[in-house]
Amino acid sequence: MSNLPSYEDLENAVLNAVTAIHCLTVERHNLRSCADAQETQLASLRDANEHLRRQLVLIGYSYMNYASCSTSPLHDVAGGMQAAECDHSTEATGKSAVR
Repeated sequence: MSNLPSYEDLENAVLNAVTAIHCLTVERHNLRSCADAQETQLASLRDANEHLRRQLVLIGYSYMNYASCSTSPLHDVAGGMQAAECDHSTEATGKSAVR
């Protein structure tokens, strides 16, 4: 009979098991809370990322629109400069012919 654990040993083993189960339950709860918080943060970061992506697309469209609006006046200026150069060269040619 001496090989059997005493009542006190059994009681201590059960109490240790209950304490271990309680610690595991608390740890599981904390890990679930942490995972939920991280999931919430991840969703928020995804939303922010999507917002920034949309903003970059809008900025790109804005620059393309600006560039397309700027090319027409630049062509007009270039045409005016070419016309002025032609007028100037025609005047210079005309003055040379008069001499």
